Amino acid sequence: MKKFIQRGMTICVLFTLVLMLLPHEMFAIQPSADTSSIASFEMKWTSAAVDGCIEYDANDVSKVTLTPAENKAKAAGTSITAQVKTEFTQANIRPGEIEIILPKAIFIDRSGQQTGNFSIGLPDNGDQNSFYYKISDDGNSLIVTNSQEITQAHTLIFDITYYTYNEAVNQKPSAISSGSIGKVQAELYRNGTLLHKADELQVT
Repeated sequence: MKKFIQRGMTICVLFTLVLMLLPHEMFAIQPSADTSSIASFEMKWTSAAVDGCIEYDANDVSKVTLTPAENKAKAAGTSITAQVKTEFTQANIRPGEIEIILPKAIFIDRSGQQTGNFSIGLPDNGDQNSFYYKISDDGNSLIVTNSQEITQAHTLIFDITYYTYNEAVNQKPSAISSGSIGKVQAELYRNGTLLHKADELQVT
């Protein structure tokens, strides 16, 4: 009996040592990356082409070139609009679990900084709205999130327009660096876990 007890104690010590040597990540609870609640996620340019002002790449509609007709706000070719579409399946998504991240500005000025302005087809508060947007703490991104629980299949569609100018600071389209490439790629998170990236869009 004594030998049996000693043998059992030896096995327990060896097992404990093995556990101590194994990587801690093996036992950590990993965040869920379940994508079953999202049927589709996409972003695409929707501005109509305008000869000489808004021209799409014939081989790739994700790429567009802007040539302002005039150096003033609201002139043709001074802005570009995209549509973001998310299809949710029937799932229990609690308030604040969904976050769609977008850049606040995509154009580059002559000093290499992001510049311009935006408008988005969502409210900036969630009091009476199922989805709304807010600005990230660093001021560089837009965060679209749900203020209400999603329990049924649901489709979220909204537009976002990026402007080469910013009337609030008297910045004209000519402030944009010629030949620079603006990029936008929407990302969708649930509980902080990246689930989807939309195709990257480019504008020059």
